[in-house]
Parts: sequence; structure tokens; C-alpha cells
Amino acid sequence: MILRITALAAVAAGAAIGLAGPALAEPLEGPYTATVTGGNVLTVGENMPWAFTPCGPNCARRLVIGGPETDFHLQGNTWTSAWENVTETIDAGSLAATTNQPDGTITWQLARPS
Repeated sequence: MILRITALAAVAAGAAIGLAGPALAEPLEGPYTATVTGGNVLTVGENMPWAFTPCGPNCARRLVIGGPETDFHLQGNTWTSAWENVTETIDAGSLAATTNQPDGTITWQLARPS
């Protein structure tokens, strides 16, 4: 009897772990600080304020002072944007971002301002 209860408990625990999906990232919304972490276009450590507003299901519009408004669409775990000759991605979990443009690539780390 104890063996049967132990076996049932193990099966239930395994099912709970197996059915638990990956944690969903928070929506890309509100203010962020984008810090340059690499690339040949901007200085590493340079900060820029970015802000995101919703623009539809799985869509976030980035607003940058002095820059174009850009729409990012969530595809899997990555926010992606493409405009003119620029492609950008933001990992929804780590908030690591990459901008690929004709004059070089920039990598960023986004963080909520404290």
C-alpha cells in the first residue's frame, strides 16, 4: 500500500513538472534603459531611453527620442522589427537586443529604470 501511494505521488509530481510550460515573459511595455553592450557604431556603456506602447496583439511600438517609431512583433520568444535596411531583435526572456544595420551591428541590454 505504501509503495502504491509513493508511486502515485511520483507520477503526479512528474505530470505536474511535465505539464508546466515555460514562463511567459512580461509584455514589452513602458520605459526601458537600453545600454550598448557591443558593436562598432556606438560606445559600449552608452545608455538610451526606449519606451514601448502596445500596437495590437503581440505588437509593441518603440519610441526613441530623435529616432523612428518602430513596431516589434513577438515571434516565439523573440520580438522582431524590420524597417528600411535595419533588422532588430529583442529576446523576450533576457531582454538582450541586437540591431543590424548597414554600417554595423549594435548589441544592447534592456532594463527597467530603477
